[in-house]
Amino acid sequence: VLSEGSESHGEMDFKGYNPNGNLSLEGKIRKGARDGKWTFYYKNGGIKTVENYDNGVESGPYQSFYKNGAVNIDGTFKNGEWDGIYKKYFQNGKLETEEIVVNGKAEEDAYSYLSNGTLLVHYYYKNGDEYKWQSFYFPDGRLDYEYYMDIAHMNKYLVYDTSGHVASRFDNPTGTAT
Repeated sequence: VLSEGSESHGEMDFKGYNPNGNLSLEGKIRKGARDGKWTFYYKNGGIKTVENYDNGVESGPYQSFYKNGAVNIDGTFKNGEWDGIYKKYFQNGKLETEEIVVNGKAEEDAYSYLSNGTLLVHYYYKNGDEYKWQSFYFPDGRLDYEYYMDIAHMNKYLVYDTSGHVASRFDNPTGTAT
C-alpha cells in the first residue's frame, strides 16, 4: 500500500508510504486541499518537514529538519508567504540566518552567521530591499566593509583595514553612477 485515507464529511486523513513501507507523509485533506498540519518524513522515518495549511495554502508554523533530527528551518507562513521571524540553522544547531519577514519580504534587521556562531553579515531591509547600513565581517569578527543603501541606490561604501580603520571610502550622496 503506497497511500491510504479515511474520508468522513468531506475530510480525509491521508497517509502516504515509501516503497520500503515507512510513512512518507500524513495530513488532512478537506474539500480536495491540504488543511491543517502535514508531516513529511525521510525514508528512514525521521521527520523532514512539518507544515500547516489553510484550504491548500501554507499558513502557520513551518519547520524542516536535517536527517540527524536537528532543526534546519523554523518559521511561519501566512497566505503562502513567509511571515514573521525566519531562522535557518546549521546541522550543528548554530544559527545560520535570522530575519524578520512580512508578507514574503525581508524587513528590518537580518543576520547571517558562520557555523561557529560568529556574525558574518548584518543586513537591514525595508519592503524587501536593502536599506541603511549593510555590514560584512571577517571570520574573526572584525568589520570588513559596509555600505549604506537609500532605497535602490548606494550612498556610501567603506572598506576597513585590519586594525578597524577606514582604508577606503566611496561617497555618492545622490546615488548616481560614477
